[in-house]
Amino acid sequence: GESTGPKKNYADLEEKMTSNAVYAQRHKETMFLNKMLQAFWLGYSQRCHHYAKKMLEMQLLGRHNKLITLFYSALNSFRGVKNTNGNGSKFVTVRTLYKDALSALRSARELSPWNWSNKVYLLEAEMSSFERRPRDAESHYA
Repeated sequence: GESTGPKKNYADLEEKMTSNAVYAQRHKETMFLNKMLQAFWLGYSQRCHHYAKKMLEMQLLGRHNKLITLFYSALNSFRGVKNTNGNGSKFVTVRTLYKDALSALRSARELSPWNWSNKVYLLEAEMSSFERRPRDAESHYA
């Protein structure tokens, strides 16, 4: 017969540890995503930026969550610059966030236009507005 004693126990332990690590990663990803979205919708630009940055630093971030994070991060950057408390431009770089988000969202739009086109148009409109090109902004909003 085949020996299954220590080898089997080690394999079980390794599987359990791997699944716990994956679970912990997914839990952290979900928590950061929810906190980022809450901060965005409550108008806390700096907090939203903080959690978006944490999300984008994660090595095993899921593709969909990365796209959502890039979108809200870029959208939030416009809000941060318009922030009247004087801190806006110190914590975000609008053009960098916009460029990264737009590149990723355009690629996603190729695969699913109905899901991502509206987000691409909104970011393009916000950038046109940011650059004081109202006619271009209107065409993207329409």
